[in-house]
Amino acid sequence: MPKAGIQNLMNRFLLNFSRQRAREWSPVMIGVLCLVLIHGNAVGLFAHQDPEGNPVPVISIPKIEPDYGELLRGEVIEREFQVTNEGTATLKIWRATASCSCTIISEYPRSLEPGESGIVKFEVDSKKIKPGDTRKGITLENNDAERSKIRFVFSAKITSLLESDPSPIRITGLYRNEKKARIRVIAKSDLGFNILGARSRNGESEIKDFEEVRKGAE
Repeated sequence: MPKAGIQNLMNRFLLNFSRQRAREWSPVMIGVLCLVLIHGNAVGLFAHQDPEGNPVPVISIPKIEPDYGELLRGEVIEREFQVTNEGTATLKIWRATASCSCTIISEYPRSLEPGESGIVKFEVDSKKIKPGDTRKGITLENNDAERSKIRFVFSAKITSLLESDPSPIRITGLYRNEKKARIRVIAKSDLGFNILGARSRNGESEIKDFEEVRKGAE
């Protein structure tokens, strides 16, 4: 802030300050108050500038961590958040990186002028997240010297449709021989489901037949 502006601010304060109050306050107290006023205005004016007064970008994202609630495992959701340049120079976003493979970033702004906002769009595949409470994030690498790697974080609760007993399922025996196993499939929600088939994760084993045992059956 120019010296003339600071002087005008002080003069305005002193003019509005009654003579009665001025007599009650000591010179030291008045001096401290004026110093606080000067410092507060300096911080507000130079928050978006470097020490030499050059324009700089200032990145801003939502401060509140969103909670996407309960997701059924396997559900895919699409979400977005806003990023804003609150600085005085062009903001450049070089890279957007998700914290895990469950989050796919489909769109983000590469450049934002001062005062401009953009949208980061992404989708979350809950199939790749373990059941329970979880927190994931997206990191934006940019040219804001103070926040060159700023992280957007969200939370959710992943609920499984079913679980097996035993878990994980392991079927042992000779490779070429037919194998049998008794496995309980337990519903973890009120949605209900039908078992249409089963296969091994690596695709090397084929499950040819299975028998449904309903609740209460031996």
